[in-house]
Amino acid sequence: MGKIEGGYYIKARKIQNSEISVAPPHIREIWDWILKEANHEDTKVCKRGQCIRSYKDIQEGLRWYVGWRKCTYSKNDCETAMKWLTKHTMIHTTKTTRGMAITVLNYDHYQTPENYTENYTENYKKHTRNIQTRHTINNNEKNEKNIYINIYSKEKMKEWSLEFKDKYPNLNIQEEAEKCMDWLSMKGKTFKDYKAFFNNWCRNAVKFSNNGAEAIYTATDGRKFYSLDELNDALAQKLYYIEKDENGKVKRIIHNRKD
Repeated sequence: MGKIEGGYYIKARKIQNSEISVAPPHIREIWDWILKEANHEDTKVCKRGQCIRSYKDIQEGLRWYVGWRKCTYSKNDCETAMKWLTKHTMIHTTKTTRGMAITVLNYDHYQTPENYTENYTENYKKHTRNIQTRHTINNNEKNEKNIYINIYSKEKMKEWSLEFKDKYPNLNIQEEAEKCMDWLSMKGKTFKDYKAFFNNWCRNAVKFSNNGAEAIYTATDGRKFYSLDELNDALAQKLYYIEKDENGKVKRIIHNRKD
């Protein structure tokens, strides 16, 4: 027997114990189709574990026939499946001019054959080093088409949440982190600095929240400051200055009028 053309992809048996094993059939089939379509190596357009596809591609790729009649999943079926897979952190999507850029999360871990052997630990260390090297190289290259996805921002979100917890004491940071990630996934937005974006998200969440959060300071002109970061910005612009009492505590935030 000769070489099997077309390559292969791996499905771990442990999937039988996962939530997708009892998901509706169209979700399971679309998940399997995405695994098949994902790149097995980096290209100029997509990284390993990514592909760019549209709902029409999914519909056409999973068509079937009843006699001479062609049947496809509805667009709603496709949207439902993608939302389910995103919610269960199996994929991440972002919009591009050519369709959806789909990233299969943990692709390297599950699609590396050596990870299924007894020497998994050593193979994992080598593989991780290779990934880090590849990411370092890719980070030094200009991404002109702006379709690569920074999936690591989600992993960092927990770290930032702990950092911002003291900065925004009246805010449910974990809840805001989840809202922020959902918004990024839904809008398909990418940013150079996700930490700065999340900080600004929290600042606005405090300012416009409906939970009755109180301002930490109110200036003489009536302006309210809901975080120290917001206050420091105003002070840096010399719009306000601080009057302190004998103990060095903030007494008033005075508006610097420019008549």
